Amino acid sequence: MIAESPYLYPSFKVLYSEAMRILIATPLYPPDTALTAQYVKELAGRLSKDHVVTILLYGYLPEEVRGVKTISIDKRKPVLLRVFLFLKSLLKTLPQQDLLLTVNGRSVEIPVFLAVHTRKIPLIFLPYDTQSPLSFFGRRLQEKSKQNISFKDLSLTRPEILPFQEYPADAFRAYEHDWESHLATLI
Repeated sequence: MIAESPYLYPSFKVLYSEAMRILIATPLYPPDTALTAQYVKELAGRLSKDHVVTILLYGYLPEEVRGVKTISIDKRKPVLLRVFLFLKSLLKTLPQQDLLLTVNGRSVEIPVFLAVHTRKIPLIFLPYDTQSPLSFFGRRLQEKSKQNISFKDLSLTRPEILPFQEYPADAFRAYEHDWESHLATLI
């Protein structure tokens, strides 16, 4: 299921009508509790149904998702060493990938910016964390990806099932619909 997209290379749809190898580069991933972490975990799980997904992340003991490979850079290391190790892992992993999805965060934007200038790979930049302004590198990645993903009207947070309350069927239908349309926009 590949949507035609003017943002990707012209032969992208033809080449990747089968399962793609997708790398997700993210600064946050569970057990982190930020919404960005939950978003990436859900995205990886949904993409892994049709594609081969690898997540490159900063973390310690990341949660597992069936069918998803994780490469973790220990966030307890000093900042410069962490960013260097992330870049090194990114450069090692990119040649085996068909698509790079990058979630904003300065610790990811810098290595991704450097890597995409040395490797030719389709890039989708996901500015999920709208609370923090994009850095110089984030703005350059957004320009390079040429695909503007908007999270403004999406309800990508899973509805809660609360005791003694009716099951939120309408909220779950809206949640699934938003995810389906979001995935169709991405891939």
